[in-house]
Amino acid sequence: MKTSRIIATLFVSFIIAGSLWAQTAEDVINNYLSAIGGKEKLNKITSLKMTSEIFSDMFEAEAVTTILNGKGFKMDMDVMGYQVVTCFTDKEGWQTDPMAGSVLEMPDDQYKLGKGAIYVGGPFGNYQDLGYQAELVGRADVNGVNAYEIRLTVEGTDLSSNHFFDPDTHLLIRTVVVMESQGTEFEAVTDYKDYKEIEGGIKLAFTQEIDYAGQMTMENTIASVEVNIPVDPGIFASE
Repeated sequence: MKTSRIIATLFVSFIIAGSLWAQTAEDVINNYLSAIGGKEKLNKITSLKMTSEIFSDMFEAEAVTTILNGKGFKMDMDVMGYQVVTCFTDKEGWQTDPMAGSVLEMPDDQYKLGKGAIYVGGPFGNYQDLGYQAELVGRADVNGVNAYEIRLTVEGTDLSSNHFFDPDTHLLIRTVVVMESQGTEFEAVTDYKDYKEIEGGIKLAFTQEIDYAGQMTMENTIASVEVNIPVDPGIFASE
């Protein structure tokens, strides 16, 4: 009798353990999309316009970010009197050189990794259309949370970004991207905090804390959000 009970207990433990690992990348992504409002609500958002304050150990800035869902993303920053613009569209990316006063085509690697920004909620609801492959890497500790780690890889390349999701809230809590500056690669780690529901019933992380390999840290806090306002697609065109 005792032996049969032990076997039964082990069998139940095996089933429980199996269910814990039965999560797939698709499961984690779908749970995240549901947690921020669901695909139906996300698709009803035609545009977002957000104002935010940015604080770093090197500067302070104000930013206006405009998203025309599925078409374009543009962030305009006022940094010490200079206008710094970063823009993604469904076809290209560009950015400004504030010191030279010129517009630069975005490097191809940077564009491929960041183009998911044109969607409200990021790349996850449309990652296949964007040319990404999703892989559940496993679990990783993120500030004490045993998070699910999803890797998005640009098909046919070794370009990838890693995204970490809270297993309880299902929210995105961290993204890690390898970047390059002046021939040197480094990790940019973004932590997402203070999720709030906005008009339209979706949730956004109102605070992003970014660490550039310990060389610079930055905090971006949303001050206001406008939903479904008219947006001229022409603002995303490079000049």
